[in-house]
Amino acid sequence: MRFSIIIPTYNRAKLITRTIDSILAQTHTDGIDIIIVDNNSNDNTKKIVDDVIESNTRKDITITYAFEPRQGAVFARNKGIELANNEWIIFFDSDDTMESELIEYYNHAIQDGGDELDLVAARAVMNHLNGSKREKHRLGSNMLAQHIMHSTLCTLRYTIKKDLITQIGGWNNEIRGWDDFELGVRILLASPRVKYIEDKILINIFCQEESISGINYAPKLDQWLLATDTAQKCIEAGNRNDKEYLILLLEYRRLALAGLCTREHSPKGIELYKTIMQRIKPYTLLTPVFAMLYRYVALGLSGGSIIANYALKLICRRH
Repeated sequence: MRFSIIIPTYNRAKLITRTIDSILAQTHTDGIDIIIVDNNSNDNTKKIVDDVIESNTRKDITITYAFEPRQGAVFARNKGIELANNEWIIFFDSDDTMESELIEYYNHAIQDGGDELDLVAARAVMNHLNGSKREKHRLGSNMLAQHIMHSTLCTLRYTIKKDLITQIGGWNNEIRGWDDFELGVRILLASPRVKYIEDKILINIFCQEESISGINYAPKLDQWLLATDTAQKCIEAGNRNDKEYLILLLEYRRLALAGLCTREHSPKGIELYKTIMQRIKPYTLLTPVFAMLYRYVALGLSGGSIIANYALKLICRRH
């Protein structure tokens, strides 16, 4: 089974070699195509990639350099999809690494599933700037709800059939933040057949100071809300039985954003909070819960999503 790995990059000349090396170290030998899409870098990224291409000794791995002048990782990833020739696609980032067995695990899962799978996901760990580590949330039984709460289908955590990613329209070019969150919602709304590899952590995500998501929420609040609102429109257009529950989960996600902005001492936090509370007025039992959770997040306390999920399930059953 051959895989196409799409890697957008922007001014990561100092880091991209580490990412490529982790792919060249893969134990999978059936074939891998690495597609590096330079998203208008102004450092020496091209020279670094050219040097890696020239020195690559693995005959079963090809490395292609492409250029995408339109700024934004979504444009670069869509360009990569156009260039990909293999049935299975992996999206990866130019500052992260994969364990040497990742693609072999993917391949075995696909072979075991025959033609029955559309997506295979793996465990991943976040490496923070202070040296601490935290494993990303695992996929739950209700994968869409879990993704809404915790962005479980983040960019580099899965391999997906090219046919499926093309069918749902690829990456949304209008979204500049939480684009993988919005894409994950569309993927899961398509009811893919999913295999989750639970054996071990296979993906290493490294936080960077200039990370797209970052830790400052208020300056990019409009971007986060656009992704959330777009995801809600997709859910509203579908016919899932748990639509009300999922939309309220999105409201909690916005509420958490409001709390984070307030924690950053931004007036945007209280403004968003008031808007959300106005929208959920029909849910009289929910208003005191959301009021408490807003303060909970603003104080920097953890576990709010567990409380919210439990409360929303109860409220939706009664409403």
